[in-house]
Amino acid sequence: MSTGTSGIGQSVSRVDARPKVTGVAQFTGDLVIPGMLQGKVLRSPLAHARITHLDTSAAEALPGVVAVMTGKDIAGDGFYGHAVKDRPIVAVDRVRFAGEPVAAVAAVDEATALEALDLIQVDYEPLPLVDTMEKALAADAPRLHEVEGLELGLFHGLGGFRPFDNVCYYHKIRKDEERLDAVFAQADIVVEGEYTFPAIYQYSMEPHATVARWEPDGITVWSNCQHPYLVRAELADVFGFTPAEVRVVVSYLGGGFGSKSYTKMEPLAVALARQAGRPVRIANRVDESMVTSRRHNMTCKMRTAATADGELLARDVQMWLDTGAYADNGPRVVATAADAAPGPYRWGPVRVDAWGVYTN
Repeated sequence: MSTGTSGIGQSVSRVDARPKVTGVAQFTGDLVIPGMLQGKVLRSPLAHARITHLDTSAAEALPGVVAVMTGKDIAGDGFYGHAVKDRPIVAVDRVRFAGEPVAAVAAVDEATALEALDLIQVDYEPLPLVDTMEKALAADAPRLHEVEGLELGLFHGLGGFRPFDNVCYYHKIRKDEERLDAVFAQADIVVEGEYTFPAIYQYSMEPHATVARWEPDGITVWSNCQHPYLVRAELADVFGFTPAEVRVVVSYLGGGFGSKSYTKMEPLAVALARQAGRPVRIANRVDESMVTSRRHNMTCKMRTAATADGELLARDVQMWLDTGAYADNGPRVVATAADAAPGPYRWGPVRVDAWGVYTN
């Protein structure tokens, strides 16, 4: 029963219910900014390849095209990443996953931008494919990133950062490890198994969309992102502004479920707006969003020791999470998975090892 001004026991209307059901709500893709151009992205058809030839001259000459951006235009400041600055805004000389941006076009309308994409000529030299964690962790696996080129990003305080070979992050938990084997050997019950779950795209009705405006004294971005303050901090870091000079506006969000967490399309839209000298809108199709974000797939080996009457004694866990071609928020996902592995229980010995693995 409700008393006084308490909301307990009362039905409370959603603040955004009426504008959404009446169609008044403007989502990011609905926005029209004065002078806005339409942006489109050319994506790699190959999962791992070297770019041997890239010719944008025909696209640049097409009437209505204002800017064509490639890796040569962003090589100086074009790498970003929350934990590891390993992701180029557009591929510089190599692609590491199918769907990676290779070039971007800003034009007066969508049809012109799409026509310009068709005029860009790209030649690729296929490279060995590392498309599973097993391949990535093999002793002779090709390295997807040169460790020397990686820099710590905004969240370098994550403990255990040590990129090597195709491991971008390692997280461990230890408690009474010296007793672990003895406890398992003496336990009445030992339950162990190997568990896997696949990568998925966290489908939402609204795909990723960003409108960016570049000005000499700052950036304004309209985006359907789930972490606007993190996006603001990263844009400031990448483009040399203070956070106070970057404004991120989120109107209505047509679903996210993690697929719009952290930074996704925003650096690309900002860099293209900077080159075009006008605001640029990039709105993904669903298939483009599916290669922009996805949940990690994981393999986990877990052992649990218990007494015959059900008292939990020890837990031993090894897990490998596929972060894809770039770290993104993978180190945080790995750390969170490892921290959750013991569960909300009292244990004796605990050993947890978790790796974030680069793949194509």
